[in-house]
Amino acid sequence: MIIFLAHICAASPLYNGGTVLNGVVVESNDVVTDQKLLAGAEWLGHDFYLKHTSSPKDALELLESLQDHPDIVSIWPDVSIPHTQHFNDPLYVGQWYLNSLSMEILFDRSLGSSEITIAIIDSGIDTAHPDLQSKIIAPYDAYDEDDDPQPNPGEFCWDGSTSVCDAHGTAVAGIAAAQADNEFGMVGMCPSCSVMPIKMLGAENRLSSDIKAFSHAIDSDADVINNSWGYSEAIPVPTPLKNIIVQASTEGRDGKGILVVFAAGNEDRELNDDELCAIEELLCVSAVDSYGRPTNYTNYGAAVDVSAPSATVSIAPDGGETNQFGGTSAAAPVVSGLAAWALSERPDLHASELKSLIIEASIPSPLVTHDADGHHSYYGYGTISPEKLDLLLFPNSTKDDNSKEINGGSCDHLKTDPVSILMTWLVLLALYWRRT
Repeated sequence: MIIFLAHICAASPLYNGGTVLNGVVVESNDVVTDQKLLAGAEWLGHDFYLKHTSSPKDALELLESLQDHPDIVSIWPDVSIPHTQHFNDPLYVGQWYLNSLSMEILFDRSLGSSEITIAIIDSGIDTAHPDLQSKIIAPYDAYDEDDDPQPNPGEFCWDGSTSVCDAHGTAVAGIAAAQADNEFGMVGMCPSCSVMPIKMLGAENRLSSDIKAFSHAIDSDADVINNSWGYSEAIPVPTPLKNIIVQASTEGRDGKGILVVFAAGNEDRELNDDELCAIEELLCVSAVDSYGRPTNYTNYGAAVDVSAPSATVSIAPDGGETNQFGGTSAAAPVVSGLAAWALSERPDLHASELKSLIIEASIPSPLVTHDADGHHSYYGYGTISPEKLDLLLFPNSTKDDNSKEINGGSCDHLKTDPVSILMTWLVLLALYWRRT
């Protein structure tokens, strides 16, 4: 069987984003009966040869002419494949949500800015973790009223253990902003952003601790506040808590406002219009799985603004890691990290503008029908899209011009001509089916 796949046009990025060069790579049979086939070819080792051509166009024509040759096992264009950024963090390969969101598009531009700080209001956070220790800003424990938000031994240990069982806050912080390329742990959504760890959850949930946590975030100049917590019962939000959230959203950051992000909750119920997530100023996040479907636990309703993958891979206290995190608790920091990345590029944005930007940079689910306003009770206005965010932030980007410069050729119109792209793929599929 001959395996065949090729560019139809030298400038069309249809082969791993690569560009056709002046040559064709041939894998021959063990016994070649046609002596002219490999005449003048460069031996690459084993049964592989490179037949040089004078141009990419000639390479494609040669490839087309040889595709049915009985002495050939496989034939491919010689291509220059651009380097794709990979990180040396060991958990990176398991962070499926980064791949499903195509975060590399944004990472190719930057990894965010240390000038932007994400406050994590949560349970204890391991500030000494190698993925967090270099980026900690203004740590605070609103429950014990000190500057040590570390998890306490025995806390949240339902089996009576006296070890450190509280991993929630650390995992949330890792998803939002874990350091990249440090040969440890994972890669956060905004790897270079700073983290403000605020421990608020303890043996009991106190309204006074909630207020102190938000006050600290406002006074310490947080840019985004992530909240992967809430009330399991459908209770109206306490007025003091609502007021401090609105104050953070409208008066923080010297009047530009702090984007407050909340997880929708995990009780598989509809959110009422008087609950936490229904506060107009904040951004409410539901959870979807790796297939883009709502998880079977996520809360839903008119209060949901956007959906995001529930990240299952993150870090844990004492330099640990986990692949069993989840819930809307893991979806919210995905959005918080994305928002912080956007602020790294556009620090002038007001909180209301940033909220609108994240909503606009979401894609409605093709699995359901959104209402006339574009909203769906499970997805909100859609699932966040870094690619769409990139287009919104950089509408006049020179990225395409640079790629044209690199690729050259006479087929650059394929990048913007949908009909040509469709026809190209149809031809590719037809050729593949013919050969297999």
